[in-house]
Amino acid sequence: MTDLSIYDEDYEFTFRGREYRFCERLFYDDRFSLRLPVSFELMPDSVREIYQPGSQPGQLLLTDEAGQFSFSMMKAEDTLDEEIMARQMELCQFILPKMAAGVYVYEADIIEGRYQQLAYFEYIHDALLERMYNCMFLTGVSGHMVWGTISFSYGNRKLKSLAKEIACSCHDLSIVE
Repeated sequence: MTDLSIYDEDYEFTFRGREYRFCERLFYDDRFSLRLPVSFELMPDSVREIYQPGSQPGQLLLTDEAGQFSFSMMKAEDTLDEEIMARQMELCQFILPKMAAGVYVYEADIIEGRYQQLAYFEYIHDALLERMYNCMFLTGVSGHMVWGTISFSYGNRKLKSLAKEIACSCHDLSIVE
């Protein structure tokens, strides 16, 4: 087994007969990047209505062509610093299990990503059509909150380590080092 990761140009992940090749994708006026599959495209409205009925205006929703593996992200105007991130993590840890029946949190912590800290949550919930596995994260761009979620069927939970690697790839490019 090789030690390739989503950061390697020749890394490919095959899942249910579909190949996923990763690249750096830029968002928010090229100030924020994330490693995502090249094949992820904007979610069609017909799929969005089924799988993301509560989506918000301005929320970015990307998915593979089969809709079996999706990513959503939304930038908030709220400011973000370490103290606010810690409070948001505690709040989400408390609220997520109370959202609906069938929500179970596996992990909730502030972790070091490859480039920056993020609050990371891994949980399941019962959606309209099936049980879903979610990896949600909170990080920042230009001092503002960015919320992201990677979602897939609970039956595909072997994707969870890949989803965490995607979340940890977020990079605030507005910070000059």
